[in-house]
Amino acid sequence: MSAVVGQKQIVKGGSFLIEDRRPEDIFTPEDITDEQRMFARAAEEFLRKEVIPREDEIYAKDYNVHRELMLKADAESAGDFAKAGCKQWTYTGSRHGKLVSMPYWSIPDGAFDDPDEMLAWARAALAAGRRAPSKKKAMRGKPQRQ
Repeated sequence: MSAVVGQKQIVKGGSFLIEDRRPEDIFTPEDITDEQRMFARAAEEFLRKEVIPREDEIYAKDYNVHRELMLKADAESAGDFAKAGCKQWTYTGSRHGKLVSMPYWSIPDGAFDDPDEMLAWARAALAAGRRAPSKKKAMRGKPQRQ
């Protein structure tokens, strides 16, 4: 199995063992970019701190835990989350008693067993977060409370 990255063909898996390949065609850890390493560290940290300690609850499909481990969506990506059977975080407003929908969705069940699928959903959530307007607004003449 191989994939083409730019103009370079990258050999994946163990196919290099049974096919004639040049050494430079074989993907090695040295080919990983700094950005990829940074993403891997962030994902590993999240797994160590947030997911692994709650692994038993996750596999037991404890909805309360799944609700805490949610991904952000927006108008552009919410439909994909809905099609995948994800649940949107909602709550009943205390002042008006109406159901309020938040932009956070549960993680699709299949993503827990498939790192590539989890990565795709995480990237979609990151993109939604980046598209969201910043909540920080410049203070206009008002002193900040301490």
